[in-house]
Amino acid sequence: MDQSENHTKETNESSIQLRQLETSSARVQRSDVVESWSGVDNLQAQEQMTRTEYIQMLRDLQLDFVISMLAEDDRLEADWLNSNAEVWEEVTEVFNENGFITSTGGRITPHLNSTDTFSIVHGLEGDALFLELKYVTSDANYRLGDETKPSFYDIKLKFDLNNPDKFQGNVDITFESLTNMVETFEINGENIQINENGIKIMGKGEQIDYFKRFTFNDTYQKFIISTNSPLLVKKEYVLQIQYQGQITDDLLGVYKSTYKEGNDTKILIATHFGQFARRLMPCWDEPRFKAQFQFTIERGMNFKAFSNAAKLRSDENTDYFKATSPISTYILALVISEMKLSENIEKKFAVLARPDAINQTAYALTIGPELIKAFDEWTEMEYFSFSNVEKMELGAIPDFIAGAMENWGFILHQELYSLYDENHANTAQKQLIPTVISHELAHMWFGDLVTCDWFDETYLNEGFARYFQFIGLDRVEKFDGLMQFVVTSTQRAMQADATLNSYPLSNKDSLSLPQIRKMFGPISYDKGGSILRMAHQLMRDQKFTAAIRSYLKKRQFKTAVTEDLLTELENHHPAITEILGPYIHQAGYPIVSVSREGDILTLDQTRFLLNTNQHNDTSRWTIPITIATQFEDFEIPTSNLILFKAYSESPFKINISEIKSSYYVMNIQEIGFYRVNYDMANWKAIELKLKSTVFEELHVLNRAQIVDDLLNLARSGYVTYDFAFNIIRYIKRETHYLPWLSFFNGISYLRQRIVDTPLKTQFDSFMNELMADVTDFIGFEESGDEFLRLNRIQILDWACTYGNQKDCVEKALEHFDKVIQGENIYSDLKPAVYCTGLRETQGNWEKMWNRYIESNYATEQEMILKALGCSRNATEINLFLDKTLTNEIRLQYKPNAYISAVSGNLENVDVVLDYLIKNTIQWGEIMDVVWTFGDLSARFTNEEQFLKLEKHVNTLQDEWKIPLLEIMKENRKLMEWDQARLPELNKFFNAAVKSTKKLTHRYLIDVFVTYLNTFDELSSQRPFCLKSCHRLVYHDVSPEQQALKADEGLVVFPSQGLLGSLLSSEPVEIFQLLSNCPVQPECSFTFVFHPKLLNICQKCGSICETFSSDILPMISDSSFAKLTLDVSSTVRGCFGAMSSPFESSPNVRKPKWDKSNRDAWNSLQTWGAIESSVGIDSSAMQGGTRSTPSGKNF
Repeated sequence: MDQSENHTKETNESSIQLRQLETSSARVQRSDVVESWSGVDNLQAQEQMTRTEYIQMLRDLQLDFVISMLAEDDRLEADWLNSNAEVWEEVTEVFNENGFITSTGGRITPHLNSTDTFSIVHGLEGDALFLELKYVTSDANYRLGDETKPSFYDIKLKFDLNNPDKFQGNVDITFESLTNMVETFEINGENIQINENGIKIMGKGEQIDYFKRFTFNDTYQKFIISTNSPLLVKKEYVLQIQYQGQITDDLLGVYKSTYKEGNDTKILIATHFGQFARRLMPCWDEPRFKAQFQFTIERGMNFKAFSNAAKLRSDENTDYFKATSPISTYILALVISEMKLSENIEKKFAVLARPDAINQTAYALTIGPELIKAFDEWTEMEYFSFSNVEKMELGAIPDFIAGAMENWGFILHQELYSLYDENHANTAQKQLIPTVISHELAHMWFGDLVTCDWFDETYLNEGFARYFQFIGLDRVEKFDGLMQFVVTSTQRAMQADATLNSYPLSNKDSLSLPQIRKMFGPISYDKGGSILRMAHQLMRDQKFTAAIRSYLKKRQFKTAVTEDLLTELENHHPAITEILGPYIHQAGYPIVSVSREGDILTLDQTRFLLNTNQHNDTSRWTIPITIATQFEDFEIPTSNLILFKAYSESPFKINISEIKSSYYVMNIQEIGFYRVNYDMANWKAIELKLKSTVFEELHVLNRAQIVDDLLNLARSGYVTYDFAFNIIRYIKRETHYLPWLSFFNGISYLRQRIVDTPLKTQFDSFMNELMADVTDFIGFEESGDEFLRLNRIQILDWACTYGNQKDCVEKALEHFDKVIQGENIYSDLKPAVYCTGLRETQGNWEKMWNRYIESNYATEQEMILKALGCSRNATEINLFLDKTLTNEIRLQYKPNAYISAVSGNLENVDVVLDYLIKNTIQWGEIMDVVWTFGDLSARFTNEEQFLKLEKHVNTLQDEWKIPLLEIMKENRKLMEWDQARLPELNKFFNAAVKSTKKLTHRYLIDVFVTYLNTFDELSSQRPFCLKSCHRLVYHDVSPEQQALKADEGLVVFPSQGLLGSLLSSEPVEIFQLLSNCPVQPECSFTFVFHPKLLNICQKCGSICETFSSDILPMISDSSFAKLTLDVSSTVRGCFGAMSSPFESSPNVRKPKWDKSNRDAWNSLQTWGAIESSVGIDSSAMQGGTRSTPSGKNF
């Protein structure tokens, strides 16, 4: 598991002011401006120039964004007409002041800002991964006009793989005019060379050529084509273009790659489009322009071509394909190679792979058809029943910039996400392969069949695919993917959506290519999927399924907008739009603050921001509040559902008079997209529940939610870290994968901030303490269900990192010795073993590097690549970075190598900084310098690091310097956070090592609640024991005992309060009594308990480790025990039945016992002595009315 965290940066002022100058319309086109500008007639009268001349004047100034503004807001017209120069000067000044410059010719070119730095991002989001961005002003002119629409492309391509730098193309595009008198229209193109004589426009069935001329706009990547006479509406024409295209090596558009077959190097041609189909051919390169495509590929004798549709026929040099269904350009695909195809029996599903890897295709070949069947059944729309669909192929491509891409009928993957061998892939990787395949197959319905109209609503593609990948997968593989979704997607989305840099799911500002590419990230994928999950849970399965099926049927082979989806959902659930609307059209999400007074809950909402709880954002949401107070509530996600409406009075009141429980938990199974912050009393009640032996009565997703919420509430300042850690400390008894995953995700930021502070030693010890039991529990043996195996991977990785010598490091090094000797070990151990071995030994880095180079398995290579950065040797880290700049690490994995180097050990930051300063120019030839230094500076924890980088940045070219200085300015604020918040950790760690006489209320409750829940366990297993324990408790807390004064250091519980707690299984009364105790928290408490209770519970067969190790050795007399509890001792609860603490129990870590401990235990085994000492008749245990020693009846 990668323990680093990439921090999302705050939006800076320049990007905010830039947006204020940009048009808000997603549909304003150059032609629209000319045709619809309402003030043009007055303009002509005042300026005595034609409309064409005026627009040309603006274009000469390269003020296309001003044209768009004028089209949107006529109020700007007068200002512009009166003072062209003044407006230009003012705009230029604003841009210069905010990090932008005007380049030659007056074109405004924005520098990189914090929102545009991630030109290389590693993930599964197909179109999120781009190696090159053109940073340009957002402008509606990136969009094509609505004057024309294509319907059919006949494409003939010729490739010479002996000279794989260029290809020849000939495309005939059937299109129609949608309006009368069209004389100019636009199509997209990039890296395309067209001769003047290479274009014709022929009327269908005519011999007339309507083509006049064309120009090319490089900024907007458009061919502007003029006709010699107007095109007629609804009439079909054929645009014929002969051209030459470029084959690049940047993994975008049409690109070349190589792979090994034995000792031979083989070449292949592949494609990845996104917004780059325009590199394959001139085309209408927007999702809304769906058409059919038919390819003819001339490719050489030894090669074969593969594309979206089935082959019509092949000859020696050429493959002829059938026409596709009506699809968008961005899901076209083409591969030309000598790779092999592995087919299933029906020959409808196949996997394309290197010959040396063809034996790794069996898993995908099995799981793929099953997933298609699952989606067929859910949607009631069979994939193979769609027009022109005859096959589905997966291509495992050695070099592929995206994790995978949902091309219609021909999905392309990285090998990492499609090829599997059980001896060379761990459980997480095995699960990821069908998850990615499921995601891409879900796209056949959500994204390909029904496509977002424009990328400003990418969630209509990616949000659906993210959510439905688990719906499909859970029908085929028992991974409980929908449970994992909450932590891997919903909580991930909450991280990304908690900054000012976030954006709405429906983001009408997404016009330019950089803005489009930003849409392919956690907001569209994970927040989009989370909103759909919320709708699914609220509508229930039947209504949600019916609505989505209707949506698909009505929009098939068309595009869709948010309103299309909401209409169908609303037809089946009238209130759903009120809930979903604010989540779709606003950035961010709410935090619900809740307090209880009597039977009334008071709720308030505000936007949650990760780095502050002080802001003026007034956004509001309609929030589905669900409340659980007992075990049964957690099984129904919509239990006690109430809508906290956006327009409700604030604060919002809920009557909970029927709730008798001491605690309540909101947002059951985290179906709602919001966080919750409770008042102190309820947080404490939740803490007691979590630290009891029945903590698993809280649903595992809510345990993960509580962990995630607390760590993020602490980071943003809603609670302190010491408060959060006191509650989260329960996790030391947790064994489930998901709460631990939430914990590691949340703690990663804190881990990074304390790397060179005095707190690090204490923090490391704390982490070791938390993981000690679970590390021992999961072990190094191959065993357990899917969740335990996943947990083994992450726990061992973290435990070894924090130096758990006995249970992790020593065992990992034993396995590493086997690896160095050439053995292949159990794959779930490899991440921890590889990393620990390279961190703790010397001289083995080169051996592991050679293992990486020689491996035939992408999954094995990934594990090694992540481990290579674990070395503490600066020379080896420098060598790793050197190799990152070579072809030995494939282009798509270079960012992973950098992340490994900088995060394998937190101390590596300084090593990487020095390397990058010395090698900036070389690094910039391969990687994005701004992204790299921006990420690195977010990891800085001292001013010296900033000063060193700042000195270097000031020597760089403006293209890098200006945005980097701005990013570093923002990242310096992290040190202000350190100074304000890290002292809270010091407070927590100091409290944890107080002397045994310094006992807090909280800790006393911890201990007592453990005992109460022991009784709960007994009540379900042995009714006699419960009865007996209760009777003795009455004696322990009789009114006579209340004569013991609190100022003597004793805490005494009234019998009725304690009895009520026992009978209701709720400890709230105990908590309230302790909280009101006159003795101050820092004073010593002595807890009075009756030894007979211990003996009876022991004979019933359930003894807490805490009883045995922390309390029994301190008993000093035979009647009552004054037990002073050590605050540093661990309340582990009852892990299992023990007849005595000396007997073996596989689930309990054994306390250390000496002879005095053993004697104390044995002294309690004599029933007669204990009975006589308290004067209790044995008949009192047989039922009926019984008495206290004073004779009072209860």
